Amino acid sequence: KALAVGAHTDIVPPGDGWSTDPYVPTLVEGQLLGRGVLDNKGPLASCWGALQLLVECDVPLAGRFQLAAIASEEFREVGEPDPGIGHLLEVGALKPDFAIIPDIGENMRGIDIAEKGRLQLTVTAIGKQAHGSTPERGVNAVNQLARLLVALDEHTLAHQEHPVLGRPSVNVGIVRGGSAANIVPGEASAVIDVRYVPGMSADGVVAEILGLAEQIGGEWRHELGDVSIPHAISADNPLVDAIRANSQEILGFDPQPFGMGGGTFAKTFNLGGIAAVGWGPGDDEAFHVADEWIEVDQLVDFALLLALVA
Repeated sequence: KALAVGAHTDIVPPGDGWSTDPYVPTLVEGQLLGRGVLDNKGPLASCWGALQLLVECDVPLAGRFQLAAIASEEFREVGEPDPGIGHLLEVGALKPDFAIIPDIGENMRGIDIAEKGRLQLTVTAIGKQAHGSTPERGVNAVNQLARLLVALDEHTLAHQEHPVLGRPSVNVGIVRGGSAANIVPGEASAVIDVRYVPGMSADGVVAEILGLAEQIGGEWRHELGDVSIPHAISADNPLVDAIRANSQEILGFDPQPFGMGGGTFAKTFNLGGIAAVGWGPGDDEAFHVADEWIEVDQLVDFALLLALVA
């Protein structure tokens, strides 16, 4: 059997508001500060530490421990090929039986065993432009879109509640419409982010939303953006069991399986037929913020725990 641990090497820009140089790792009262110390180079260092432990202590494994330093997790241009884990799995360069992705925070207290699917849908209302002083000569696309957004807010997508992931969520993240106050807008659009659970499909979600638009009437256009499907593994998977047993012994607490609406590389593994979880050190409130931090003791403990799980 092979266990892969994978952390990404790319980081987000530092932004403003830092009390230290974001590109210089700085130790302050047991915490390491710097861009990437949590997301995700600190956990990557822990993975390397686990590998060193296994090699230097000559631990006999009944399989393989694989370390993957992965690219392009934070951002890719539209249409840019995936040079990271998707490519490695596709060409067969990486074929583990289990995988751990230390990119969720949770201070090692939670094990991400399920992630919702995600789709991005742009819906555009097509009206008729006219002078603002004679709105009766036009069709106001903003009003048309507003009626859809109200209907969507009051609508519950058809689903069966998942034991870990719960219900789907809908967020209208961007609304655009109109060019001037004295012009009846001829077009208005909304970008909708939907996180959906197993048993649902992207096509089904899109059909439901377009069905609401049809009930409202008028002319519509839509464009489906990025789509990922949901995944989940059993809470009694051997990998989850190994993590919980060793954490109880070393850390004194039992990490609890949970599901989330965000996505990690665990999804890529799972959809490729490899049982994978998100689990790792660090506080999830420290992602992408100024003075990003992680406790050094957690990095050390995580290295030991990875080796023990292996």
